[in-house]
Amino acid sequence: MALGLTMQLPIDDKHTYTKTYLEGTLIVLMGGRSAEEIFLGHITTGAGNDIERATEIARKMVCDWGMSALGPLAFARRKKPSSWAAKSRNTATIPKTRRFISTRKSGAL
Repeated sequence: MALGLTMQLPIDDKHTYTKTYLEGTLIVLMGGRSAEEIFLGHITTGAGNDIERATEIARKMVCDWGMSALGPLAFARRKKPSSWAAKSRNTATIPKTRRFISTRKSGAL
Protein backbone atom coordinates (compact mmCIF):
# COMPACT_ATOMS: atom_id res chain seq x y z
CA MET A 1 0.00 0.00 0.00
CA ALA A 2 1.35 3.41 -0.95
CA LEU A 3 0.05 5.79 1.69
CA GLY A 4 1.02 9.23 0.40
CA LEU A 5 3.19 8.26 -2.53
CA THR A 6 4.34 10.95 -4.94
CA MET A 7 6.46 10.24 -7.98
CA GLN A 8 8.99 12.63 -9.49
CA LEU A 9 11.58 12.31 -12.21
CA PRO A 10 15.03 11.48 -10.85
CA ILE A 11 17.18 14.56 -10.37
CA ASP A 12 19.85 13.03 -12.63
CA ASP A 13 17.58 13.07 -15.72
CA LYS A 14 18.37 16.74 -16.29
CA HIS A 15 21.69 18.54 -16.34
CA THR A 16 20.84 21.96 -14.93
CA TYR A 17 18.26 23.20 -12.44
CA THR A 18 17.21 26.64 -11.31
CA LYS A 19 17.23 27.51 -7.64
CA THR A 20 13.46 28.08 -7.87
CA TYR A 21 12.93 24.56 -9.25
CA LEU A 22 15.05 22.99 -6.50
CA GLU A 23 13.29 24.99 -3.76
CA GLY A 24 9.94 23.82 -5.17
CA THR A 25 11.18 20.23 -5.10
CA LEU A 26 12.14 20.65 -1.43
CA ILE A 27 8.66 22.00 -0.67
CA VAL A 28 7.03 19.00 -2.38
CA LEU A 29 9.30 16.55 -0.58
CA MET A 30 8.58 18.11 2.82
CA GLY A 31 4.84 18.25 2.10
CA GLY A 32 4.33 14.64 3.20
CA ARG A 33 5.78 15.26 6.64
CA SER A 34 3.77 18.48 6.95
CA ALA A 35 0.58 16.63 6.00
CA GLU A 36 1.25 14.00 8.68
CA GLU A 37 1.68 16.65 11.33
CA ILE A 38 -1.46 18.57 10.29
CA PHE A 39 -3.89 15.71 9.62
CA LEU A 40 -2.62 12.93 11.87
CA GLY A 41 -1.34 15.10 14.69
CA HIS A 42 1.90 13.08 14.81
CA ILE A 43 4.74 12.03 12.56
CA THR A 44 5.58 8.57 11.20
CA THR A 45 8.39 6.92 9.27
CA GLY A 46 6.39 7.38 6.06
CA ALA A 47 8.25 10.51 4.99
CA GLY A 48 11.70 9.04 5.66
CA ASN A 49 12.77 8.74 2.03
CA ASP A 50 11.43 12.20 1.20
CA ILE A 51 13.45 13.68 4.08
CA GLU A 52 16.56 11.83 2.92
CA ARG A 53 16.15 13.14 -0.64
CA ALA A 54 15.41 16.70 0.56
CA THR A 55 18.50 16.63 2.76
CA GLU A 56 20.69 15.53 -0.16
CA ILE A 57 19.31 18.24 -2.47
CA ALA A 58 19.72 20.92 0.21
CA ARG A 59 23.26 19.74 0.93
CA LYS A 60 24.12 19.95 -2.75
CA MET A 61 22.55 23.42 -3.00
CA VAL A 62 24.62 24.67 -0.05
CA CYS A 63 27.87 22.70 -0.44
CA ASP A 64 28.19 21.97 -4.18
CA TRP A 65 26.20 24.53 -6.16
CA GLY A 66 26.62 27.74 -4.11
CA MET A 67 22.86 28.33 -3.85
CA SER A 68 22.70 29.70 -0.30
CA ALA A 69 23.25 32.90 1.64
CA LEU A 70 26.91 31.87 1.89
CA GLY A 71 27.26 32.86 -1.75
CA PRO A 72 28.99 31.12 -4.63
CA LEU A 73 31.14 28.79 -2.57
CA ALA A 74 31.60 25.06 -3.02
CA PHE A 75 32.50 22.81 -0.13
CA ALA A 76 33.80 19.88 -2.15
CA ARG A 77 33.99 16.43 -0.65
CA ARG A 78 37.39 14.86 -0.43
CA LYS A 79 37.91 11.16 -0.83
CA LYS A 80 39.54 10.82 2.58
CA PRO A 81 39.22 14.02 4.57
CA SER A 82 41.32 14.44 7.65
CA SER A 83 39.38 14.13 10.90
CA TRP A 84 39.84 17.88 11.49
CA ALA A 85 38.47 18.78 8.05
CA ALA A 86 35.52 16.42 8.43
CA LYS A 87 34.64 17.83 11.85
CA SER A 88 34.95 21.46 10.75
CA ARG A 89 32.86 20.89 7.62
CA ASN A 90 30.12 19.08 9.50
CA THR A 91 30.07 21.70 12.23
CA ALA A 92 29.69 24.47 9.66
CA THR A 93 27.27 22.94 7.15
CA ILE A 94 24.85 20.76 9.12
CA PRO A 95 23.10 23.67 10.91
CA LYS A 96 22.93 25.64 7.63
CA THR A 97 21.48 22.64 5.79
CA ARG A 98 18.98 22.10 8.62
CA ARG A 99 17.86 25.76 8.45
CA PHE A 100 17.62 25.59 4.67
CA ILE A 101 15.29 22.58 4.81
CA SER A 102 13.24 24.06 7.67
CA THR A 103 12.51 27.22 5.69
CA ARG A 104 11.39 25.12 2.70
CA LYS A 105 9.23 22.96 4.98
CA SER A 106 7.37 26.06 6.17
CA GLY A 107 6.60 26.77 2.50
CA ALA A 108 4.88 23.38 2.29
CA LEU A 109 2.45 24.21 5.10
